[in-house]
Amino acid sequence: MRLIQKYYEIIEKLTLNKISGDGLAVFRVLYTLVLMCEVGHLIYYHELIFATKPYSSSYQLNFIPALLAWEIVLLLIMVGACTRTMTVINYVFNLVFLSTISTFEYHMVYMYTGINFLMMFLDISKCYSVDRLWLKLKYSTVTQMYNPEKTVSQIHYFIIQFIVLGLVYFDSVFFKFASSLWRDGLGLWLPASIPQVTHIDLSFILNYEWLVIGLGYFALIFEVLFIFLFWHRKLRLCIFLVGIGLHVGILFAFPIPWFALGVIAIYFVMVPVSLWEKIFKFFRYSKSKATFFYDAECPLCLRTRIIIESLDFQNAIKFQTVQTSDLEAEGLGGLSQKELFDNIYSVDAFGVVRKGYDTYVKIFQCLIILLPLSLLMRLPLISHLGRAVYRYIAGNRIVERCTEDNCGLNFQRVPPVSGDDIKLLSNLTFGKLKILIWSLFLLMVIMIQINVTLGSPMAKKVFRKVANIDDYVGSTYVRKIFKPLLGITGHGVFVDNHFKKYDKIIGIEWQPVEGDVIWLPIITKDGMPMGYNYGTNWANWSFRTNGPGVKLDRFKESVTRWLYFWSGKNKVDLAAGHFNFYVKRIDIPVAWQKDFLTDQKNKPWDLFGTATFKEDLFEFEFKRELFNIKTKK
Repeated sequence: MRLIQKYYEIIEKLTLNKISGDGLAVFRVLYTLVLMCEVGHLIYYHELIFATKPYSSSYQLNFIPALLAWEIVLLLIMVGACTRTMTVINYVFNLVFLSTISTFEYHMVYMYTGINFLMMFLDISKCYSVDRLWLKLKYSTVTQMYNPEKTVSQIHYFIIQFIVLGLVYFDSVFFKFASSLWRDGLGLWLPASIPQVTHIDLSFILNYEWLVIGLGYFALIFEVLFIFLFWHRKLRLCIFLVGIGLHVGILFAFPIPWFALGVIAIYFVMVPVSLWEKIFKFFRYSKSKATFFYDAECPLCLRTRIIIESLDFQNAIKFQTVQTSDLEAEGLGGLSQKELFDNIYSVDAFGVVRKGYDTYVKIFQCLIILLPLSLLMRLPLISHLGRAVYRYIAGNRIVERCTEDNCGLNFQRVPPVSGDDIKLLSNLTFGKLKILIWSLFLLMVIMIQINVTLGSPMAKKVFRKVANIDDYVGSTYVRKIFKPLLGITGHGVFVDNHFKKYDKIIGIEWQPVEGDVIWLPIITKDGMPMGYNYGTNWANWSFRTNGPGVKLDRFKESVTRWLYFWSGKNKVDLAAGHFNFYVKRIDIPVAWQKDFLTDQKNKPWDLFGTATFKEDLFEFEFKRELFNIKTKK
């Protein structure tokens, strides 16, 4: 009972403690940018990933419109527009497209699922967002500027770190400690030394035994300690730097860029909030690049200021009202009051005065995010159109000067208030309900992850030794339910079974009746991933099509998809030639070896089979004595 009380107090403290939302805004932008790239990958390879026979008449569904709509949703989340609604739609898209690609799924898919679920409940748009801008526009008046709250509950940071990193590492170590590969310190060296797994030759690092063995143990120790150390404020920056360093290494070593960059984006949640404030302050100009003059009694002018100010991350613009400024000192003393009210004016750092359309061109030039727009506004046709639009708006304003009394804009003068103090029951407020929900949700996730972890190799060994039970069957059922919904699953990454019997690399060549032969952009002549073989495609080719101990029928089924895709993408007539299959036999090391990757790359290719397209089907012929593929029984 005391333990439960202590747990509740921790969640209560994290929920009630308010900190700046700057870090979540940075995370929102970086993470959605990575996910947009992943969805772009799905768009380009949609035929390969979603169709069993790409570019054939049997594939009737067109997912492109839905995937493009997903990109738009992610763009809106990135800029923080209608964020809550967009995150719900984003999660639905995740369930439809990512939770269903079982033959192409890879580890980042589970992280996407977990984060996309969490984002529906996190305050990721409190800072640097269209939603915040909209609130300022909605409730600000000429007498009082409304500044929405920028703080969020600390638990919104904590929940990402704990679930997406802490629990993942917690589960992962139960696989790694049962793996001789990691126990021997080869967990980083071996994957980076097998040609079909790595896409860059890092032999200049791999050839230092002490370095790669040390890094292997260091990565393992880091995962073990993470869940115990990330709580400590003084250690977070150090943990952030180590995590970034490890995943920059993954980015260079393996053809899974969106995994590496996605996890790096998650690590940015760990940057201390105080450091973000210092970083943003560092990039602000000590002196403004231009001064913007506006009518303080005009609601439209006020909202123009609010929009510009929201986009001015570097404090490049200084805002002055024509009613209170020393116009003579600012260089506007020669203008009449009517002229000042009829137009928008600006003065740059050199004292050059601009008005109307030219003011906006200059102001946009000073804002790094709007610099491209400023350049476009200078083009002759756009400039002519822009000046005409400005004259029309200003002309209507000149007829009857816009004030809060006669402006056609709708104003809501009562800003929203926090509902945490609203009573739901006599002893239950909305704020307390949130604490209770976070407590129960986190406890549920922990219990689910523990159930899944009980199915890990290390847990199985304990079950056999202590209870004489071969497996905990509940783990399988729990994983089947919650992996597609929450991304909770086992995290056995690069362990023994990934490389057992992984002694063959398959390359494919198209040999037309006439013309030059073409080596398909899946595996290079060195046996390393290329072209198509990145991200989800790499997981499918390297561990399912050309995976360890691949069986003949499974290989035929999977490779057929790739042959259809390549031929359809390149508009190749399959009847005008045939495919040749080559195998490169490689060694399976049991200990560190110098120049191992180089030696495997230099292994020869042997022809082991062909595929000919006849009567709308591929006919395969393989030399079993050259390539020992066993038929599935």
